[in-house]
Amino acid sequence: MRPFCDKKDPLPISMQETEPDNSRMLEALKKKSAASKKHMADAISFGQYRKDGGSNV
Repeated sequence: MRPFCDKKDPLPISMQETEPDNSRMLEALKKKSAASKKHMADAISFGQYRKDGGSNV
């Protein structure tokens, strides 16, 4: 009976331990940072209007 009890089936490949190639948290932070930089680049700067001689404003 002992030979039948000690047998272990190998784990499926999807359940075996693997080293991650990237971090979900870091990917989310990079995506948020890129969106934030794009948002800042799209912002309007009114300081340039005054420098161009907008004294009648």
